[in-house]
Amino acid sequence: MFTITHRNLAEIAILDLHGRFVGDAANLFLATVSPQIVELGARKIILNFKDLSQCDSMGIGALLRIHTSLQNIGGCLVICEVNDLISKVFVLTHIDQVLLIAGTEADAIQSFKDVSALEIKH
Repeated sequence: MFTITHRNLAEIAILDLHGRFVGDAANLFLATVSPQIVELGARKIILNFKDLSQCDSMGIGALLRIHTSLQNIGGCLVICEVNDLISKVFVLTHIDQVLLIAGTEADAIQSFKDVSALEIKH
């Protein structure tokens, strides 16, 4: 079973993914995250994979759609707490070269602060 819980930290939406991100779970993910972007104006999203056991090609496709949607509006997606199995899938599919992946949730939060500091300097 796949579930998503939502938390906010200032302007960052944090989504905790639980279970297996396979098959129809990708549709549930898109139906949950897309309104966050469109209706609520979320521009900074962290996906916490701590309780996620598996991710297949449909899950990867959904991640890429959200990543692209956010990029198109100047937003950013960060994934954190990726287990070894999913990490290997990301490396084999080269998704790790496209998506921003942080070790911990704290690292993911810090990555937004680092990007903001760079934008201010320019």
